[in-house]
Amino acid sequence: MFLESASTFKIKNIIAINKPSSMIDKKIVPGFINIENFLEVMP
Repeated sequence: MFLESASTFKIKNIIAINKPSSMIDKKIVPGFINIENFLEVMP
């Protein structure tokens, strides 16, 4: 819901965190860039 709203407002780079907690399983969010944690995008 929130990611779709960001898209509506023309935000270009929308990234979904597909495993926000180690206590839950990874869930792919279709239609968006998916990462498991911020280490994937940090230099």
